[in-house]
Amino acid sequence: TEPGGASWRQTTFFPFSVTSRLARGVVLKPRIDAGTYDTALYGAAPLVDAVATFDAETGASAVFLVNRSQTESIQVSIDVSGLDATFLTEAVTLHDADVYARNTLADQNRVGLKPLDGVLLTEGVLTVILPPVSW
Repeated sequence: TEPGGASWRQTTFFPFSVTSRLARGVVLKPRIDAGTYDTALYGAAPLVDAVATFDAETGASAVFLVNRSQTESIQVSIDVSGLDATFLTEAVTLHDADVYARNTLADQNRVGLKPLDGVLLTEGVLTVILPPVSW
């Protein structure tokens, strides 16, 4: 915000907003094998982090993914047949070619949610290509 002036959303707003809207029911931990990268403090860390939720009352499920690779898109396939998923409602991503991009007073909408094209749900398998450094 600006004192006495405009306010805008920081990039961290978007994952919290979408998760708060979609995550219902029980939390599931999908098994993702997308490789690792080395960290000085923690050793090998997964390139893709994933969590899903399933609401038995409504039958709705949600999958949340993070690609930590700074240079490579990563294709992820998740077997969601056990959730009885039959259609995809929405697929969005938060990313920018400039990993340091941020929203500012001059450009309040530089970074925000964008539709994620190419997401498929076929025969119980969700397939998505995650851009580098994306949520």
